[in-house]
Amino acid sequence: MKVNVKGIKEIEQYLDKKFSKKQMQRITDASLIVAGNKVVELLKKRMSVFEDTGATVRDITLSEPKNINGTRTVQIHWDMGSKAKRYYIVSLNEFGHYDRGGNWVNPRGKGVIESALKTGREVYFKEVKKQLERAL
Repeated sequence: MKVNVKGIKEIEQYLDKKFSKKQMQRITDASLIVAGNKVVELLKKRMSVFEDTGATVRDITLSEPKNINGTRTVQIHWDMGSKAKRYYIVSLNEFGHYDRGGNWVNPRGKGVIESALKTGREVYFKEVKKQLERAL
């Protein structure tokens, strides 16, 4: 099947004719989940730098697709499971902190999450595009 389109409006009109809203949401959700899991895997791999017990890395999860401000989205977050307040530890490892003596501490994993998410952005969009092309 070959389609020539010039803009977003034309693509939306074509997809509206071809698929129902439920079908499009199902296709979009599936592609978001696959792409999100790729980013989660990348993040887990990069975060193993400051792994101690492994709970921080193990607790990374991907939310179900949902609408946020009218956009279908998945979110990466830490499951609070057995270790409550995990986000404090993640924040300290990501940004650094002062110790009790007032000295600045740069942890081994400082900036790991941000760099993984920057790299993951490209991986995410490529994977979403690939999944949508496969479905359509």
